[in-house]
Amino acid sequence: MANLTIKSSRIYIYPEDARTHCEDIANESTTFLNTLKEFHNVFQRVAKNIKDTSRAVEYKKKLVIGLRNAIEIEHESCKQRCFQLESIVGEKTDILKRVQLEYNALEDVIMSQDMEKKQYS
Repeated sequence: MANLTIKSSRIYIYPEDARTHCEDIANESTTFLNTLKEFHNVFQRVAKNIKDTSRAVEYKKKLVIGLRNAIEIEHESCKQRCFQLESIVGEKTDILKRVQLEYNALEDVIMSQDMEKKQYS
């Protein structure tokens, strides 16, 4: 290390150690700059990873939203089909009741005719 003398607020370097002192400062500066470059590279990689992850998350978010929308559309379509089927079942039930009433009426007519035949026989 250099021989330093500190008087008041000034640093005095003895001439024989001036070159060594300058080399030490240069080496420390270079080391410091290299360390800063390494930190810069690390932070650039971190920023790139964050950006890539953000893009991936946004893509997956859009994919999930699309799937959710497709499911909601399919659900609404199923509800509409269900209402249509319930309507058809209601119509067919009404037809069945009408046919059952007609059948019962015909059965009553046939039974009354059979009773009349038995009375005249």
